[in-house]
Amino acid sequence: MEPIANIIDLAIERRKRGPRFNGEMMQILEVSRDLICLCRGGAITAINGAGVRMLGGKTTEQMIGRRLAEFLIPEYGQVLDLFLSGMASEDRGVPTRIVGLDRVVRDIELQVYRAREIAVDATVVTGRDLSKEGKLAGAAHQSDTRFHLLVDNSFNLVCHVVAGSIRYIN
Repeated sequence: MEPIANIIDLAIERRKRGPRFNGEMMQILEVSRDLICLCRGGAITAINGAGVRMLGGKTTEQMIGRRLAEFLIPEYGQVLDLFLSGMASEDRGVPTRIVGLDRVVRDIELQVYRAREIAVDATVVTGRDLSKEGKLAGAAHQSDTRFHLLVDNSFNLVCHVVAGSIRYIN
């Protein structure tokens, strides 16, 4: 019964603090860990806190008015400008790389949605940071490569047997 009492206490405490959301869309989007921003003609007009951090900033004000394409490595900048100006739309995420104001390079997956309801040149952009996944995949590949080098160059017989069947032999 102890955990239920703790949950009830947390709910009561949260109610005392008042409403979490006031109905403003960007405040609601603060719950996301992904970058979410509204762009007009390729320039950021609204961005959530996760987006500010992903782009290496400290405040929302630093990002407002900046072109999202300025954060991309040059190879992707011109293509993204088409998406952000509302001239093209992508129905799935596009892997790319950004350089934040903090000069940190991050692998991200961007998705651009045209937002004609807001304005002709409006787009909503979401970005998921893939840097951790990329580092983990790179480390696993490096570890696997190192293992195979050791095993393949071993002076001893190395084999992997599962249920009486040889699965691998050097």
